[in-house]
Amino acid sequence: MSEEEDKSVDLLRFGKPGEKLELLRELEETAKDCRIAADKALPACVTPAELERNKPWREFRRRIGFKLFEVVLKIAQKNARSELRDLAADILAHLWHPAAVDRLVEDITQNEDKLVTTQVLGIFDNLAGIGTDTAVRGLISIWEYGWHFPVVRALGACGTKRAEAFLLAQAQQDEDAGIRGLCITYLNSEVSDRKVSLLRDKLKYSTDFEQSAAIKKIAALQLTSLTKDLKAVYDESDDPLVKEEIRDALRALAPLR
Repeated sequence: MSEEEDKSVDLLRFGKPGEKLELLRELEETAKDCRIAADKALPACVTPAELERNKPWREFRRRIGFKLFEVVLKIAQKNARSELRDLAADILAHLWHPAAVDRLVEDITQNEDKLVTTQVLGIFDNLAGIGTDTAVRGLISIWEYGWHFPVVRALGACGTKRAEAFLLAQAQQDEDAGIRGLCITYLNSEVSDRKVSLLRDKLKYSTDFEQSAAIKKIAALQLTSLTKDLKAVYDESDDPLVKEEIRDALRALAPLR
């Protein structure tokens, strides 16, 4: 640990409240730089391990030092709310650290009326960036507050088994056809019997939006096993848009057969 890091650790532990806030605001600027760097690096990552290594909070920890990072983390995890705790938690949220999940969910469930729409959508972006099962549980807990579309998108970005199970369930049972269709759109690329069965049903027996989402997902997942089902729906349909979407899907699947 460097001498500068030692001083910062001592200040956050024993300094005056104003001094602590000033240091955290400086660290917040460092966090913003780390987020910018991560936003550039993450699109090139292929494996989950690469994605995890390039999460912005890891770069932030490398820059400021492990010991100082641990102190920021402890401040953010305090139960009693304070300006200091909230700022530390905001830093971790911006850095996509799993410890920020409770703070992000709290903002939606307790402070929604104080936030503008862009701030709320930013919270969902941060939860998606965290992407762990803890973040997924947080997103699911927000479902009842009515932010269904951003929750679905964030769950799709998380891509965990828990997120996938929730999307599959809502694609079948939600009362809103738009949400059911959106859940189909954001299903991940893993193929399962349950997913194939769902897509077959939505292809044949659903609203126009759900059917369209199912056709596109069948093509995206390269489900050649549903080629006959696509052709059958094509022959039965009088809708030129449906026929066009099915033709596109069949063209995408043709080289794989």
